[in-house]
Amino acid sequence: MEFTTGPLIHTGELYDLVNTFEEDLPFYARHCKGRTLELCCGTGRLTIPLARRGVEITGVDLTPAMLERARVKARSEGLHIPLHQGDMRSFDLGERFDTVFIPFNS
Repeated sequence: MEFTTGPLIHTGELYDLVNTFEEDLPFYARHCKGRTLELCCGTGRLTIPLARRGVEITGVDLTPAMLERARVKARSEGLHIPLHQGDMRSFDLGERFDTVFIPFNS
């Protein structure tokens, strides 16, 4: 079965215009312990602020355009965040994580 994304998330810029809230950030910040993996990280709406707070975080997302937007945003803040293109249903980063989460509407 092929999985596709909806039209609102094909460009990271559009996604960022629609999704500007951060009310859930404190929840994730409290629960991210140790090495953290965010599945469906998108444009880094949570990934980047968590990294800014010192969370050792890696992101995986299906959509290359979303990941490129996240990379640009992270670089603009001087952050190096490992971001990988992949399907959360089947991937292997060859690493282990203490915390894994899938945020928002994924």
